[in-house]
Amino acid sequence: MPEIRCWLPEAASLHLRNLGPWHCLISSERGDETRANWCRDHLPEIPILLVRPSDSATPHRFRIKTKNRATEEETDWSKLANYLGEEIKQKQGVLIDMSLLSFDTLLYLLPALRELNLSRLACIYIAPEKYTFPLQALSDQLINPIEQPKAYIALALDADRQQARHLVFLGFDKGRAWKFIDKYDWKYDHIHVFLGDPPFVKDGREKAENAAEPWFKLFKRNHPNHVTGIDAADPSAVADLCASLWRECKWLDIVPLGPKPMNLGILWFYFGLTEEERGRVRLLYDFPVQRAPRSHGIKQIYFYDCTRMLT
Repeated sequence: MPEIRCWLPEAASLHLRNLGPWHCLISSERGDETRANWCRDHLPEIPILLVRPSDSATPHRFRIKTKNRATEEETDWSKLANYLGEEIKQKQGVLIDMSLLSFDTLLYLLPALRELNLSRLACIYIAPEKYTFPLQALSDQLINPIEQPKAYIALALDADRQQARHLVFLGFDKGRAWKFIDKYDWKYDHIHVFLGDPPFVKDGREKAENAAEPWFKLFKRNHPNHVTGIDAADPSAVADLCASLWRECKWLDIVPLGPKPMNLGILWFYFGLTEEERGRVRLLYDFPVQRAPRSHGIKQIYFYDCTRMLT
């Protein structure tokens, strides 16, 4: 499981350098939030590779920009490893700033990096001082239809679904989780809801509960043992929960709506499965595109050593 460290921003750059060397920093192209530029400002010696989905209709295609290339280049998910291999040499160390990278981008990025024979891989999450939460449901996002990400299509569930479990990791987008509950004909006693208690969001668990209405309050009252609070900054806790429920069922649905460290834990679990096992796990996602910045300031820097993920 990923080793976790946490630093105040004024000390983080020194600690990160001491844990290096890092030969490449992969980050989001977005620069409209303070934390989006922290790595560029504090680790200027590390070559940066900027990644973003081509557009909302093709989240499996990416535009990539590097310091040595004047223009962006576009590549499909299946060729991502080849493209990254032109910029990153074998036995190098790669640092990913996942603060503003979407779940689906990490889903394609991590296995591509595994093909490059790296010596070191780590992710950081830059936690802001405060978030702004929209009052209206999904008011600042473009939401696409719920689908399984391209190239990660699992088998359909068995007809009676008696051996299926559906894991919903709640985030802070008002009404977003309800879209998934409403779309699928899931039995409520097969649903398990995970609430992050993130140290980087004040009253984060309460905010996630409120955002999950109109269904969550009733679900919590009728199925209290199916609502679990976890440390949203700890991917290991998330991976362990996924693994424990996986051992009890035949089919698994995962809805990753929580903060980025929770997503990292889901992917740690998912890529630890065999190819046959992944054929019985559905990753259900709605590929949101955030239209407006939500975070302000920088509170802490979380570091996750993911080198074991390479093997």
